Amino acid sequence: MYLYFLFFIIILSYLIINKPYKVLNKPIITIQQLCVKWLTKAIKLGPIPSHIAIIMDGNRRYAKSNNIPLLCGHKAGLDTLNNVSEWFYSVGVKEITIFAFAISNFNRQKDEVDYLMKMLSDNIDKLLDSRLKLMLSDLTIRFIGNSPLLDKHLIANMIKIESLTQPNPKNILNVAIAYDSTSEYTDTIFKLYNKQPKDLITHRKVCQNLYTYKSQKLDLVVRTSGETRLSNFMLIQSSYSQIYFVQKFWPVLSIFDLQKLIILYQKNYLYNK
Repeated sequence: MYLYFLFFIIILSYLIINKPYKVLNKPIITIQQLCVKWLTKAIKLGPIPSHIAIIMDGNRRYAKSNNIPLLCGHKAGLDTLNNVSEWFYSVGVKEITIFAFAISNFNRQKDEVDYLMKMLSDNIDKLLDSRLKLMLSDLTIRFIGNSPLLDKHLIANMIKIESLTQPNPKNILNVAIAYDSTSEYTDTIFKLYNKQPKDLITHRKVCQNLYTYKSQKLDLVVRTSGETRLSNFMLIQSSYSQIYFVQKFWPVLSIFDLQKLIILYQKNYLYNK
């Protein structure tokens, strides 16, 4: 009955007229906004994934389809990230890992790579400027990836951010930069090889020494833009994860899309139980 109720609410919210009205002298809201609120409350009654990984794909195609500069597409993607992470944390997701920049992305046009690195650096600088707020927040930020490929100034600021955030937070955000699973696996093997005899290197030890060794088990992987591949992202960690591919470009992902993802997760979670 729980799942039928969820599907009823989400279908109703899509079909109903988006008519604004006022309740008890409160600010004007729409029926659609009410449906979002109701469905979010209903979703919280079911199982929530502890750890979600996101491949934020489609910024460039979004820009092209809307005849706007490529860099504006990336800026829109950043705005979506803020909204998506805020909603996921609000329903009880504890940890989010985002694929911010793949090693293969270094092969893109220099102007685009420079802009993405600058956007990342600027946002880290903003976090450092508000360090007191960051220290008092319930969020820990971790950076994972092949950091020697990055600018030294950027690396230094990433380390500062990690040191400022709480060791036992309510929420965790892992930012994968200069990352791919091949590099992660290779780095881990070399690290283990130099620490102990090679005949003692096991799959268990490899998993315990990955970039994400501090993370919770990965429950759900989401990729936007309609592409149906993982692009060398968290291949070991996602061995038993639910994986969903969303047709929309990342910048236009909505709260309704996030709600549908969690409902699908709950449906399969309950079925597999």
